[in-house]
Amino acid sequence: MSFDESLSDIRALLERERRVSYRTLKRRFALGDEDLEDLRAEFIDAKRIARDEAGKVLVWLGKPTDESTPKAERRQISVMFCDVVDSTALSSRIDAEEFSDLLRIYQGICAENIHANDGYIAQYLGDGLLVYFGYPQAREDAAKRAIRAALEILDDIQSSKALRSGYGAPVNIRIGIHTGPVMIGTVGSGGRHEQLAIGETPNVAARIQAYAESNEIVVSELTRQIAGGFFEYRALGAQQLKGLVNRIGLYRVVGQSGEQRRFDAAHPYGLGELVGREEELQLLDEQWAQTCEVISRSVLLIGEPGIGKSRLVREFVNQLTADGTRYFEITCTDEYSNSALHPVKRFLRKLFD
Repeated sequence: MSFDESLSDIRALLERERRVSYRTLKRRFALGDEDLEDLRAEFIDAKRIARDEAGKVLVWLGKPTDESTPKAERRQISVMFCDVVDSTALSSRIDAEEFSDLLRIYQGICAENIHANDGYIAQYLGDGLLVYFGYPQAREDAAKRAIRAALEILDDIQSSKALRSGYGAPVNIRIGIHTGPVMIGTVGSGGRHEQLAIGETPNVAARIQAYAESNEIVVSELTRQIAGGFFEYRALGAQQLKGLVNRIGLYRVVGQSGEQRRFDAAHPYGLGELVGREEELQLLDEQWAQTCEVISRSVLLIGEPGIGKSRLVREFVNQLTADGTRYFEITCTDEYSNSALHPVKRFLRKLFD
């Protein structure tokens, strides 16, 4: 395949996927380093249909702004603000070059965890980051991904030897997250354009960050509700944020709750009586009875979303545990689809504490 043919195929792939890593492009199209440089020159500099992100990912922008400026798009996203605490004081204690190295390490840790949770870094604001979850690709679990990314960032920064030593003081951060509607479109003029979210949501996220203490994550009431019971929180009460008419409930994220199933996280206070599934429960009981007779059985449960598959399984498990049966559960989630053994790793960690 010629390089021109590869360009056409790569453009189609990028337009379809919106974000593609350079490693994937090298492997799929057998590109060398010089080919990648030519690709960047064509897509980023000449055509202006893509942009580079952290030197690892090629991000689709669409048609160049001087040909057809994309219309703003309305959607709901979760916005994260991440900032270094007392960065001015820290920068005054160390050399400018050392401070630059510190920021590079800090931003690298943030970018790695943000990308792993499908977040989009909209801006690097000095020692701060503005991040969107649920954009460019809409995600129903954007709030959950934002909180999980924040916890992973905090954990990695606190455990980073590079940031914990050699700079005279540890690097501390604070994070604020809010979820709400925005208009996302191209802003800027001349040769500089950015995809930014316009509306109240980013401003609220920035205000919420100010309520976070050193190495803490604070989220809004709406973000907590949407994220469900996957995390544990401590209520900070209703706060009057600057520029807002009404008070907004804030919560400090304590950590993950241990719930891995979306069904269980959405029903932390229990369930009512199951109705109308006697036949399905009887079938499961029959399969279990054969299993107890050392006849191996597997059951595949299929149904439309929301029909009650998880509810049925939970009822069956409750019946087993009532009889003293011990069971193990391994659950897959789409956010870890690129890590085949992640469910097993998570299971072993939970089993052995």
